[in-house]
Amino acid sequence: MSSETLQRVPDWVKVHEWIKIPEWIKIPGWIKRPASRTTESSQRPVLRETAWLDGLRGVAAFLVVMNHYHLEWLSVFSDAPFGARVLKDYNPDYVYYYEEGTRFWGFWRLPILRLFTSSGNAQVSIFFILSGFVLSWRPIELARSNRLEELSRSLSSSIVRRWFRLYLPCFVMICIYVLEAWIVKAPGGPTSEELLAVFTRILPWASPFKTDYIIPLFSNPPINYPMWTIPFEFSGSMFVFAFILALSTVQDYRRRMCIIIFVSMYAFLDAFWNYWLFGVGLALADYVRQADGCANLSKRTTTLQTRVWVAVLVTGLVLMSYKSSSEDFTRPGYSWTAYVPLPSEYRANGSEGRLWQGWGAIGVVTSCCHLAPARRVLELRVIQYLGKISFMLYLSHLLVNSLVSLPLKERLYNGMCSRFTDGPFEDVYQTSAILNVFIYFILLLVSVLIAVCQAHILELVVDRPCTNFGKWINGKVVHGFRTEKQEPASHEDAALLPQQEVEQEERRGSDSVYQDRWNSLDGDHEIEQLRRAEAAEEVGADTYDELGKKDDDDDLSDVDEVGRLIEEDENGNADQSDSRAR
Repeated sequence: MSSETLQRVPDWVKVHEWIKIPEWIKIPGWIKRPASRTTESSQRPVLRETAWLDGLRGVAAFLVVMNHYHLEWLSVFSDAPFGARVLKDYNPDYVYYYEEGTRFWGFWRLPILRLFTSSGNAQVSIFFILSGFVLSWRPIELARSNRLEELSRSLSSSIVRRWFRLYLPCFVMICIYVLEAWIVKAPGGPTSEELLAVFTRILPWASPFKTDYIIPLFSNPPINYPMWTIPFEFSGSMFVFAFILALSTVQDYRRRMCIIIFVSMYAFLDAFWNYWLFGVGLALADYVRQADGCANLSKRTTTLQTRVWVAVLVTGLVLMSYKSSSEDFTRPGYSWTAYVPLPSEYRANGSEGRLWQGWGAIGVVTSCCHLAPARRVLELRVIQYLGKISFMLYLSHLLVNSLVSLPLKERLYNGMCSRFTDGPFEDVYQTSAILNVFIYFILLLVSVLIAVCQAHILELVVDRPCTNFGKWINGKVVHGFRTEKQEPASHEDAALLPQQEVEQEERRGSDSVYQDRWNSLDGDHEIEQLRRAEAAEEVGADTYDELGKKDDDDDLSDVDEVGRLIEEDENGNADQSDSRAR
């Protein structure tokens, strides 16, 4: 196939890339062992200052997976906090029999430690704050610098592409889940009619005009219930885009921040917790931009302030460990929250946990903005890799549980244990704590490895093509079907894509803009003006003439270097300039 033929292939297809080079069988980069330290330092990509956001999103997605797996493996009592007492006899899975009055003293049920097994709802708050932060990272900078034309183009592209970015991978995964349920046909599972009915509920669930998101798409039958968050993610994204547009002409930082906080707190008091958290993410992005980045925030943080932010981080993790009330067990350590005055809407609709976990997530993200050691942990290669596959890991992990984990659990207990035959423990396995721990770690190792490999493949064959399709649609909407101009990655992808890849594509898009400007010039004079303008941008001046107008206190070495480079460029490329002028 010739290169000209490949260039005519729409950008969103890109099938030839992963067929020609089968990336889905490649070992992830963080697993490869470099040949030497020199090789490692030279090959490792340079991380941007916002790379830690990808890592935090990856950790949050992994903890959601752990929460769902533990609920399936250890029953609802995996959520019970340290010291909880069972309120009634319960035999959820024929492995564990819980008698009334039984206490849970496992150390892993302590605050912060229990985040590993039971923090799925808390991690959703992290997702929403991160989305608000990342979606507004570039637009808020464009608004701050009064580049309103670029801002309008950026927001227009974001609004067009966001629906495709979020929902297309979900549609693919729904089809996979329905196909899996239809093929397996587990005892007591959904019938064929119930599975077909799922497709009739997809459009209401994915409608951008719906305000009531409580649609039983994933409850009867239970098809990939984690996707209940996607409509909230979409509406929160639109909220951020509209909010930034409304604030685009507000150049005063304090006035702009007051407006953001006021609107976000209004949403908080009215129990619109997703808008509240998206607004907090927007406020944090503006705050960090005002401070010239997280690195400068950390440099300006004194020792005393560092201790305060560490305390905020720990407090946030404790609040994220919050457990709502349950009919099955008590919740020592959290029952006092029932006496705290709260906005009435939270207790009326049973979302009290969203309040406490939301404040905890705010504390965690805000403290990470100030604590460089916390950001360095989130920039580790394995955590960055989790951030890369986080969306598909979130959407696909229940497949592993139904196809691998639960059947493996049943086989292990059947092969290693016998059952009681009488009394209240009838049909309960005769097991021990050591055996339970052994089987648990086998399930954990097998399930996590398969889930990560599955997400790696799906990120290549589902997530990327869906993202590219959204870019292709936006390009056709803006430029029409006669052009093949590729749109650079924008911030609406960054909430689900690694920030480094987004920024690289933005730079490539910026380079293409300069190339278009070169191609449109007519004559040596215009070419010379553009070359001088580009040189001026390297040293921060608006035009080349302003280089001579800088204050005497400025360092003029950059100006001299630019002049030397321009002279060399003129001498070495005169023929090329003449041909372009002609």
